[in-house]
Amino acid sequence: KNIWKGSKETLSNPIARAYTFAAGLIFGAFVCYLSTAQLLFKDIFQVEALFPLFFAILALFVGVASLVNGRLVMKFGMEQLATRAMQGMVTLSSGFVALLWLSGGEVPLWLFMVFTALIFACIGLLFGNMNALAMQPLGHIAGIASSVIGAVSTFVSMIFGGLIGQAYNGTLYPLFIAFALLALGALLITAPVRSAVSLEQANETK
Repeated sequence: KNIWKGSKETLSNPIARAYTFAAGLIFGAFVCYLSTAQLLFKDIFQVEALFPLFFAILALFVGVASLVNGRLVMKFGMEQLATRAMQGMVTLSSGFVALLWLSGGEVPLWLFMVFTALIFACIGLLFGNMNALAMQPLGHIAGIASSVIGAVSTFVSMIFGGLIGQAYNGTLYPLFIAFALLALGALLITAPVRSAVSLEQANETK
């Protein structure tokens, strides 16, 4: 009974619901990369033997961003940092798609690595902040809320990540269009509740 009540309260809270689904979209973009990464390096860049190295380099940016996040949150706040990271994902991904189009669909490996590393840094900032923002109004049922938020966001990410992963066509277009659209979707989903989060954080500061 308590689990059902807590689950219902979690999903009926507009702030928690918005950031839960937004987190699912952002993680879905990451799942999309995971499902196609080896094919990208093999088919497009012909560096299959070095795939573990390039994969590790990009993963490092997620980890470093997660570590740096602790200091940035204290300076800018979770909501502003998450918003800027989502905007950064949209801008970087859209910019890369434009470069792909201008170059006939082919770019050098170093350019792919630079843009993907920056996008992954944004994702690293979002992983912790999205969950924390979703949890913020639910401290009194933190255990149940954390489980529900994690389960729902993972379910959403699997749906989008799996579907977009199937769209791989031997080019970089599906991945980076997905990055841009999913980050934009997360921005739009969280837009109605951002002012409410800012007000709540201001009240907590007082």
